[in-house]
Amino acid sequence: MIEPTAQKLIDIQSQIILSSDLPEDIGMEGKIRDQGTLDYIVNEWNWKNNLFEHAAWLYYKIATEHPFFQGNKRTAVAVAENVLATKNLLISASEEEIKDFTINVATYDIKKCGYELSVDDVEEWLKNNVKEEPGKNI
Repeated sequence: MIEPTAQKLIDIQSQIILSSDLPEDIGMEGKIRDQGTLDYIVNEWNWKNNLFEHAAWLYYKIATEHPFFQGNKRTAVAVAENVLATKNLLISASEEEIKDFTINVATYDIKKCGYELSVDDVEEWLKNNVKEEPGKNI
């Protein structure tokens, strides 16, 4: 993924849902909950300055704004991975660490009237949890 478009994000979400065995995913590929939110996420991406800001923005906004009916957290991770892969970077955290972090990103704290983590927290986490893809130079 060089530059995200709403269609690219929909395609990634569709691939994730189609490869899932979860009963709640059946028939949910490409089902958009809010097209305006999806367009906003893509349009604001253009204002970010670097790879980690790009990846963090997409990760955070897809996980917290829920543009799809199903698979938002999984799509958030996959999209961030795609952005990082453009510079031969991989998320080095374990599957369990990624899952736990993503759940924390998407958790709304009613006492704080906001999400547990910010987009800056996601950017910092990504910077601390990436490695160069083996056999490739940046």
